Amino acid sequence: MSPGSTSRPVSSGMTISGTPTSVGSHAFSVSASSGSESAQRAFSIEVIPLLEVLTASLPDGVRDADYGVISLEAAGGTGTYNWWLDAGALPAGINLDASGTLSGAPTEVGAYSFTLGVAAEYQRAERAFSITVEAPPEQSRIVFVRNTATGYQIFAMDEDGGNV
Repeated sequence: MSPGSTSRPVSSGMTISGTPTSVGSHAFSVSASSGSESAQRAFSIEVIPLLEVLTASLPDGVRDADYGVISLEAAGGTGTYNWWLDAGALPAGINLDASGTLSGAPTEVGAYSFTLGVAAEYQRAERAFSITVEAPPEQSRIVFVRNTATGYQIFAMDEDGGNV
């Protein structure tokens, strides 16, 4: 019997109740008798790990900049994890696929709060997240004016030395 579970004799039927305290396969047997008749049967209960979202937080983003590829992490449950947006809204331009990958480039500045969910066979878990998308930093521009025989020429360069 799984640790944390109990059984008791009853006149008809049997109840197994409790909260499992360890993961794994737990074998037990049930015996029944009535008068001179008796029977026994072996059973097992498989206790699987509780599904949980391991990713604690997500990085903030910059408008129109690649967010990168963020793989969400979960543990527990059994089977393939399937992720979804449970509540709120992701920043425009950021996508979530069913395997738990966030990618794209945010297109709107703002603060976004949302809840992501994950399911694995018979279990599901959710976690709230937030992402702040900021405007890209302003680039410095250097302007040159040159007097030539035919007039003035104006040159503009960004801080990296490229023409604007």
